[in-house]
Formats: sequence, C-alpha cells, structure tokens
Amino acid sequence: MKRDWRNPEDYTFTQKLSPELWAWQFLRRNPEYQKDYDWFIQTWRALEADYGSAPNRDFSRWKLDFRAYAPDEMTRGFCEDDKSCASPDGDKILIECAMGAKWGFYKFPNSPAIEFPEIPEQLVWREIDFIVSEPDGPTQLYEADLRFDLRLSLNEQLSVAKRQLVIQKRQRRVELLKTDVLSIYLRMIDAGDTSDQDIANLLYEGDLVKLTHDRQRADEICRTDYRLFLMLSR
Repeated sequence: MKRDWRNPEDYTFTQKLSPELWAWQFLRRNPEYQKDYDWFIQTWRALEADYGSAPNRDFSRWKLDFRAYAPDEMTRGFCEDDKSCASPDGDKILIECAMGAKWGFYKFPNSPAIEFPEIPEQLVWREIDFIVSEPDGPTQLYEADLRFDLRLSLNEQLSVAKRQLVIQKRQRRVELLKTDVLSIYLRMIDAGDTSDQDIANLLYEGDLVKLTHDRQRADEICRTDYRLFLMLSR
C-alpha cells in the first residue's frame, strides 16, 4: 500500500505497532536494505530457475554455485560461529544467512513492500549483543544510571537495582515510543523528493531547522537504531 505522507490518517496504523514492527517500519524504508533485498531476490530467483525451488530444490548443485554466497564485503565479521550457512570450503556465507546477519533477523528476508510481516512466521529478530563499557557522557535511551547503597547487603543492593531498572525501562519505553513523533519521521521519509520547504510547512510549521534535526535522527534509526525498539519487547 502506498501511503500519502500529507495525510495523517494514512499513518494511524502506527498507534498499534509492536516494538518488532516499529523496527521493521524503519528498516523497510532504509535505501541500503532495499538495495540489498533487490540484489538478494534477483539472485535467489535466478538460482531457483536453475536448480528448482523448495521442496524440490537441487541443493547439492545450488550450494556449489558461486551466486549462492554473499560477497566478502557484505559478510566480513558475520556468521563466524554458524557453520551451517557456510560454503563447503567454509569461506563463503549463503546469501539468505548474510542478509539476516547484516540486518538482524532470522527467517527468509522480507520484501520492503510487505508492511506488516507476520511474527514469528515471517519475521524473527535476532538477539542484540550487549557491550558493557564505562559510562561516558549522558545516558542514551538504551542506558540507565544505577546507584548502590553499600551499607546494604549484596542481595538487597541487587533487589533495589532491579526495581530501579524496571522503573527506568518503563520511562525509556514511553520516551522511545512516542508514536506521534515516530509517525512524523515515517511521513518525512515517505515524502521522498518533496522539497524541504513543503515538508517543513506541513509537518514542522515551516521550521527547517527542526526538519533537518529530525531527518538526521530518522536516518540514524533507519540505518542502525531500529534495533533499539527490540529492547523494549523484552
């Protein structure tokens, strides 16, 4: 369905999105994902034309075809521990596995044209790897400040910390899932090549500075931060 970015009624669906589908709404609008998917599906269909489709696919021949494996520049650092998606010599990664590893999901890659993939039938997100580091600067939406009273026992400190985390997670959830703001981001992205002034006039009361700021943030979410939504579903 093609949505009219000028019409807020076309975006009322955002009121009911789960964190998993919020992540997908931004990823499917990512030009790099769209480009990767086009490459993937064209290659996949060419392979099916030569070796058949499941359940009658001739996988013994399929896996010997260089087209079945992603280029090195795409897979560097991916699937290092998953030998099931590697070529016979262990140096290449199957294109479906590479897509999932690069963009953070299991299952067969979804077309950007699919607005609401079924979960878990069509879309399952991968777990996010957490890196523990020393605090540097103000906390981000996915970080929390904790204070411990060393006069308490260790178990008491952990119990208090757990309650603090629950409270802060609820606060962060509200902050990150400001549906009205995120809906504006989607409309701004969907505006495409519309002039900045026209977008600003309709969505930001003519404020080009606010538009520039929000466009940068929306781009960050599309490229990488879409996975932060998944932390809210835990």
